[in-house]
Amino acid sequence: MEKINNLARKHSERAIHLLLAAMDDENANWTIRVRAAELLLDRAIGKPITPTEIKVEGDVSVQHLHLLAVKEIAGRRLETLEAVNSIPD
Repeated sequence: MEKINNLARKHSERAIHLLLAAMDDENANWTIRVRAAELLLDRAIGKPITPTEIKVEGDVSVQHLHLLAVKEIAGRRLETLEAVNSIPD
């Protein structure tokens, strides 16, 4: 994960300038301009909170739900790490 973080940091200033250029480009499609603005706002002030509703049937403990969530997150992190490790130096 450190590898991808370092790579992202190395190019972050360029990426922000690209988003600014896309947002300000009067010849660009509005979808692109709005998306660039959204990404900049998300980075600056954070994404809006999205409420989530979970329906549980049967006798399921909160601890069990937490374990399921941790398992899902761990699986995603593992996939990310595998992808990062496949990036050539």
